[in-house]
Amino acid sequence: MAAVRPVDPGGTIREVPAPNQELTPDVRIRQRGPLAALCFQVAAIVRIEMRAELRGLPILSAMASLGVLTILVLGFVFEAAGAADGTRASGVLWAALMLAGSAGLERQFGSADARSMTGFLLSAPVSRTAIFLGRLWVWSLLLAVAGGLALIGVIVLFDAELWKPGVLGVLFLGCFGFAAVGTTVAAMMSGMRQGQGLVAVILLPLAIPLLLAGTGACNALTQGASAQSYGAWILMVILFDLVAVAVGILLANLVWQDWQ
Repeated sequence: MAAVRPVDPGGTIREVPAPNQELTPDVRIRQRGPLAALCFQVAAIVRIEMRAELRGLPILSAMASLGVLTILVLGFVFEAAGAADGTRASGVLWAALMLAGSAGLERQFGSADARSMTGFLLSAPVSRTAIFLGRLWVWSLLLAVAGGLALIGVIVLFDAELWKPGVLGVLFLGCFGFAAVGTTVAAMMSGMRQGQGLVAVILLPLAIPLLLAGTGACNALTQGASAQSYGAWILMVILFDLVAVAVGILLANLVWQDWQ
């Protein structure tokens, strides 16, 4: 049975499916509301980006290698100075995570394949917000894996008691916030031919508040501080994440609006 095509008073033809006609998946998603459509688009972008990353794991292996190397170098320096104790483990962990993340981000978004992927996504019928959130989640997951490997290295080398649920939660929040800032900077540099070398230069200063808050939260959690003490640090990390995501969505929509 063919679909009924009623005409509005203004002359516009509306597509109305026949009673026994099955709706397509995209139509069903749109009927559930804009939030469901946004989540569907974000999930699709995450699948596309992760499928591309899992082909050889070039970015993840580079981030993990640089993170472990940073931990080893700092560990040997502190050992030579006689200061390799657990009180410095949190700072080493966060420094290694941010150095590895900035290097991986610059390598990822500065390549020709990344620019081609950006052009492909921007030409697709999805919102700029969905593209930003999809890439944000992909980078959060990659940073979380690299951060987990760095955490193991810090625990082994510094004999630190960092394997705690609170520390793991703060570490993931930090990965999410750093990924938000990194995705925003990469979006701003995506339209510049000479912007590849500027990603890390711009990213690291912007992430200093997150570095300080994350280190303070991990130190407070490992040293048995009061809930009020580590709660204030965790709140700073959460506020950083929220501001980074909000500003990132705004700037990404502005930058990608006139993408060529």
